[in-house]
Amino acid sequence: MYTKRLSSQLAEDVGMRLLKEPDNAKLHRFLQDREFAFFDKGGNFIGEGLKVVEEMIDRIGHTFEVGKTL
Repeated sequence: MYTKRLSSQLAEDVGMRLLKEPDNAKLHRFLQDREFAFFDKGGNFIGEGLKVVEEMIDRIGHTFEVGKTL
C-alpha cells in the first residue's frame, strides 16, 4: 500500500496538528484534499470510503499483516 502513490500528499506537520486540535469540528480544516477527507464539519470520521482506508480494512480483515507489511 505504501508504494501506491496518491495524487497529492499531506504536509509533514498535519498529523501532529490533528492530534493536538482540541475542537473536533475543526479537524476538517487540516484535510482539504478529497483523498484525505477523513472528517466532516462536525468532526465525525467519514473516511471509510476512501481508497486507502478501504484497502487497509480489507487487508486487516482478511489476513494477518504487521504494520511494516502494510
